[in-house]
Amino acid sequence: MLVVGVAGGIALVGDILQGIIQGVLVTGATVLGHQLVKQTINRE
Repeated sequence: MLVVGVAGGIALVGDILQGIIQGVLVTGATVLGHQLVKQTINRE
């Protein structure tokens, strides 16, 4: 997932360093959102 996020960030931003940073941030936000949904559904 990180590779896809970084590749997408580079493609959208154009600058390699900024694209890598954006890709890592988007991947982190995606994982966080997924875990929040997963933990909310599995509450017991």
